[in-house]
Amino acid sequence: MSVMPPEPQHGTPPALPGDDHGAQAEARARFADCRARIDTVIDTHYGLRGTLRLHRVAFGLDLLRAPLNVLLAPLHIVISLVALLVGRVGLRRVERWLRARRILLETDVGRIVVERVIGQLLDVQLSRAPTASGPASAGDPLGERLLRTPAVQPLIQGLDDVGRAALGQRLARSVRDYAGTRGAVAEVTIALATLCIGALLFRTLTPGLLSMAPSVAGALVTDAAVSRFPLGTTLGSAWYGLFPASVSTGALILTLLTLMLTGAVLAAFAGTVADPVQRRLGSHRRRLHRLVDALEAQASEAAHGGFSAPEHYYPRLFDLVDAGVSVLRVFRG
Repeated sequence: MSVMPPEPQHGTPPALPGDDHGAQAEARARFADCRARIDTVIDTHYGLRGTLRLHRVAFGLDLLRAPLNVLLAPLHIVISLVALLVGRVGLRRVERWLRARRILLETDVGRIVVERVIGQLLDVQLSRAPTASGPASAGDPLGERLLRTPAVQPLIQGLDDVGRAALGQRLARSVRDYAGTRGAVAEVTIALATLCIGALLFRTLTPGLLSMAPSVAGALVTDAAVSRFPLGTTLGSAWYGLFPASVSTGALILTLLTLMLTGAVLAAFAGTVADPVQRRLGSHRRRLHRLVDALEAQASEAAHGGFSAPEHYYPRLFDLVDAGVSVLRVFRG
């Protein structure tokens, strides 16, 4: 097992009402077992070999879903913020309805993460194959499977069918939110890659594809002009070094669209780079601890908000900086 950075101090797990009750004590012990499995889960699935196994299924429809999720991500953030606001003012029913909206498309990689990573973490079968009968979760097969989690089982014995269905939906929402963070982290990975490429190749700040497009378009147009220079490429390079070739609006738009499509496709595989780095930095450990805490709180009815996923906001911060840099360059000519 690789050497990991010191584990951050996590808060005390959410208190379960009636700790003297046998079922509550059993649930707490089993959630503790889930936390104890986190390091093993990370080593199994988020090292280089593990993440390559997870991403085998990315060759397929994920190449279409990943670009669509990039476009849908801002809408997902808006709905999440509105749900947070209406929840703060006490409109719980509206909050639950908003949080139940599935904006981002489920990817095959996300499905495998749920089945393998979360399944091992919670010690439950989460594949879509038929499993032994268990508590029903109306309308949400993932919720039904999550209700079979050993840590959750002691807490649902006194619930009716409606209560079990509601709990299953809450648990499923948290698990899906966890899986959805991979898309956000992939976008951040692409943004960091554009920063490095811009610094190394163009000696300029490129926090996103919008600010990188003019540099790439200029390089392509200049290369084409140099190759057609009548006095040869050597003199052509000198000439266009003094008098840069102009980039048409059409060429700039085409370059931007090409970069966006390429970046969105690469986002489907960005986890192969991001997972080992996050494993080394401890990000996976902190995120899985947050997930287990959220699931325990929901199962005990101590909280209804679910898994917190601030990762969705990081790419939008890069987008704002990217847009700001691009606007500044326009005004500077």
